[in-house]
Amino acid sequence: MGSGKTTVGAFVAQRMNFPFFDTDHIIEKKTGRTVSDLFADFGETYFRDAETVCLKETVQNYHQGIFALGGGALLRRENQVLVKNSGALIHLAVSHAEIIRRIGRDGNRPLWDADRLDRLMEAREEGYRTADRSFDTDGFTAQSVADAVVRYIMNPPGIEKK
Repeated sequence: MGSGKTTVGAFVAQRMNFPFFDTDHIIEKKTGRTVSDLFADFGETYFRDAETVCLKETVQNYHQGIFALGGGALLRRENQVLVKNSGALIHLAVSHAEIIRRIGRDGNRPLWDADRLDRLMEAREEGYRTADRSFDTDGFTAQSVADAVVRYIMNPPGIEKK
């Protein structure tokens, strides 16, 4: 939520010549409704079900790609397992202050209520901890974060270049 995953993910995909998939955008395209509208009209469980189906279908249909997952996608263990079995899971970390600054500019965010931010972040923390690598985004441009992610993907720890 507010980490820059769509922007950074698109940059990483472009630099690596991989397709880019944003689960929120795929769901919006399939349903013809915004994520905010889906949350408001059908609730979070409906959206999370759609998100899980979207993730499964996309992973099954594409063997390579960069995926931007919605901020709560990793709340479900089955999504964590699917992603971990499909490749590297990268977490883009962002401070609460930066989330407030970024999201405050975007009126289309579901679940956005400043009083609920701490609870949302706490609930999502367990899923974020399953990441193979976390990158801080505070104070960095999307391009510089993407560069760091590409370097990590191209040279994962434990694999030495010859």
